[in-house]
Amino acid sequence: MGLDRTVRFAKGPTARELRAVCEDFFDAGAELSEKHGTIIAVLPGRNSYALRRHGRATRAQRGFWQEVRNGDPRERWIEVWRDGRQSVSVTTRQHDEYTDALADRLAEVIAHGWAGRVEGS
Repeated sequence: MGLDRTVRFAKGPTARELRAVCEDFFDAGAELSEKHGTIIAVLPGRNSYALRRHGRATRAQRGFWQEVRNGDPRERWIEVWRDGRQSVSVTTRQHDEYTDALADRLAEVIAHGWAGRVEGS
């Protein structure tokens, strides 16, 4: 499951500029790779659920936590790619609150750098 944020611009970053922003944003906080023009930032640790001890988990969240307890690693990552110079997509995969917060902020940083606006999330 993924959650998309699209940043729209009159003229957005080049591929090189976008890679540099991702490198500077994540620094050592994620392992970056690139595949077919998509920057992939794999975050350390496993998926988390901030309210899991609060007792208000949905059936799906309880099922997810059972899978984690049984050894499913559930890596979490963020994908970033350009659609020409008019938009950049920032998508979370296997997301949790932490991953979503990072992706939201990354989209805001990219929008700020090129006078864009964030849609979605």
